[in-house]
Amino acid sequence: GGRSSENDAGKWHAEVLPALQSLGLGKEEITSLIQSLGAILACGNVVGKQGASVNTQMVDAVTEGLGVDAMKLSAAMDMDLQASPGSFEALVGLSSTKKNLDILARGVYTALIDWLFMLANRRCKSKEYSASEKPWIG
Repeated sequence: GGRSSENDAGKWHAEVLPALQSLGLGKEEITSLIQSLGAILACGNVVGKQGASVNTQMVDAVTEGLGVDAMKLSAAMDMDLQASPGSFEALVGLSSTKKNLDILARGVYTALIDWLFMLANRRCKSKEYSASEKPWIG
């Protein structure tokens, strides 16, 4: 059985949100983090399950989550939004698009994790600790 979204929301409010706030993140930064994570997840759903079409709703989720222009994203990802689903042009282009989106998602995820580690380390440095208990992450 899967977990319910209600349990996920409860865990988010009980554990994740306070942890992010303890790093000094404000409401706007947490919202941006959530949007970026949503964009990362959407990258995996841009190319349809059969690899024959582009899911434009997922393209919108990626562009909104990352705050980028849809046409610039499609050009950078070799995405032909005008190709007919299932056409030869769409099939050839989508393999490249999927690889490019995977690279984009990994890059954004890596940058987010690096940023969170930097915040955690900065927060640890700002507190007084003895030499033996000085925390460091990463």
